[in-house]
Amino acid sequence: MRIRRFRKGDAGKVSRMIRSSLYQANIKDYPAHALDYIAKTNSPSELIKRSKHQDIFVVVDKNRIIGTSNIEANHIGATFVHLSRQRMGAGSKLIRHMEKIAKKRGIRKLILYSALSAWCFYKKLGYKKIRIKRMKIGRVVLMEKRL
Repeated sequence: MRIRRFRKGDAGKVSRMIRSSLYQANIKDYPAHALDYIAKTNSPSELIKRSKHQDIFVVVDKNRIIGTSNIEANHIGATFVHLSRQRMGAGSKLIRHMEKIAKKRGIRKLILYSALSAWCFYKKLGYKKIRIKRMKIGRVVLMEKRL
């Protein structure tokens, strides 16, 4: 399992992986229209557009993209790991990678917005719950970690 930078040619695979993970892992916490919105914001064209101002990374295992995350300034964006590969270390490895990048940039505190179903994952990695926040997609957990 290795982490590398997102490439334009990854866009379709990353988008499909996000869509699959999203609908399987979050359907109990969010209405379909919210998941549809997130899927749309992670279409291949949107990922390519975002890659121009965000650092997007993918986790690859045996030539298959199994996870993704991004960082912009002191904000870790949505982190997705294919449902069949969750609880195998890919998500933790991605978050630690984002933290290393932040430290190299002199960032002392990271923030992220967690899905309701994932906040315990981030808590295990040292992130603290700040508050529940209502957003366009529904309720999310605002979290932070001092580096």
